[in-house]
Amino acid sequence: MRLPFSLPFVVDDEHTFSINPEPSFPDRPLVSHERNLYEDFKKAFGYEPPMISGVAIMTDTDNTGESATAYYGDIVFRK
Repeated sequence: MRLPFSLPFVVDDEHTFSINPEPSFPDRPLVSHERNLYEDFKKAFGYEPPMISGVAIMTDTDNTGESATAYYGDIVFRK
């Protein structure tokens, strides 16, 4: 049996993939990400990924000691 793999993506004030300001939250930009997890997995591990067995989405501030609020919208996986 193989152990699960993870592809963690870190987003903070200094390392953001893309920021798309939305008028509904004028004081803070919304952060939007689009990733090709298939290609990310192949690049990280060197072979075809197995079927997805689970997805975890997290917001934490344990390294900064700050507080955060996150809203997750549509999460889509396409083959």
